[in-house]
Amino acid sequence: MNYCIEKNYRNNDALRASFNRLAEKTFGLNFENWYQNAQLYMVGNPGLYMFYLSQFMTENLFYIEECSSYAVAEMEDDTLILHTIIGNGAVDEVIRAFGSQVKKAVLCFTPKDTDGFEKSELHEEDTTFFVQGKFFEENHNEEYMMQAITHA
Repeated sequence: MNYCIEKNYRNNDALRASFNRLAEKTFGLNFENWYQNAQLYMVGNPGLYMFYLSQFMTENLFYIEECSSYAVAEMEDDTLILHTIIGNGAVDEVIRAFGSQVKKAVLCFTPKDTDGFEKSELHEEDTTFFVQGKFFEENHNEEYMMQAITHA
């Protein structure tokens, strides 16, 4: 039996689809939306999501039946703070699902399609983020926000 280890499968449609089928069958999770809707997303560490969702964000996981997706989100007055989308729902579709009380949405990730969104710098005291690797070398002039829910 021969085995092959593939890296960076997210840019290979066939391998990404195969992985997604396995994740859906095994865990009931669909990662395609992260690929389609976010410029950067976490892979290979579901435990970090579970840390947030099983500890201090237990009330922040919402199922949106219209688009068969989950949203990790918070409402503060009329502002929706959207941490991530798990499923096939588009960003705008998920925001609309929270209703007319939402007057502003804050995305805690950089959407793949940034049209219609306003970018602002985030300043948090005593935080430093060091990066390295080919992705950052090739995209050093771009601006991204790592999904806030993936911060350890």
